[in-house]
Amino acid sequence: MSNLRKILNLIGYFIGYQCFVSIIFIGLYFPHQIKIWATIIFAIIGCLLSGKYLWWLINKYRSQQDLKFNLPRFSTIKVLIIAVIIISLIQYLTNFIPEPTNQKELDKLIQANIPLFSLSTVILAPLYEELIFRGFLAKYFFPNFKNGKNVILYAVISGVLFGFAHEPVLDAAFLLYSSIGIVLAMTYVNCRDLRYNIGLHMLMNLVATGIMILNMNI
Repeated sequence: MSNLRKILNLIGYFIGYQCFVSIIFIGLYFPHQIKIWATIIFAIIGCLLSGKYLWWLINKYRSQQDLKFNLPRFSTIKVLIIAVIIISLIQYLTNFIPEPTNQKELDKLIQANIPLFSLSTVILAPLYEELIFRGFLAKYFFPNFKNGKNVILYAVISGVLFGFAHEPVLDAAFLLYSSIGIVLAMTYVNCRDLRYNIGLHMLMNLVATGIMILNMNI
């Protein structure tokens, strides 16, 4: 497979993820008279389609050649603890920067329906994003982690893509999102199992979503 095809695949995976998850929220935009039923129906349809697409991505990821690691490996527990601490500090820093460009839209979604918002951010987003930004990126372009330079390049590219996906503007929020992406990429290289990344990402989004709920003005 050519590099161009791989790049197009990554873009396609991300667009598919955005499209299928967006279906979950379509019912929220229906008139008030049918909004409840529309929300339930589209939430079910969106979940079924997202689940099917996610399962297809997982199988496609598993079918790729296994990664090779020629680097020392540190304690998984210690790495995860360090990652949690660093990500927590980065999330804390978001209190001192201008809000991301998509924050108002996120606030509208969470106020419209907390369960659906939580489902997409705490469950679906970590699954999709770790598969795309860590898993497929590594298997497509970094199948052999043979030295530190290789790891750093992978982590930076993964972080930048992750940052751009969340904040497509070169500002402080973009840098913080990219930093989180770099931490997650380094975690994947050391733990060598996406399940650790997914769990860490879910925890990160759970805390962020919980804080948003507590700060809501209802």
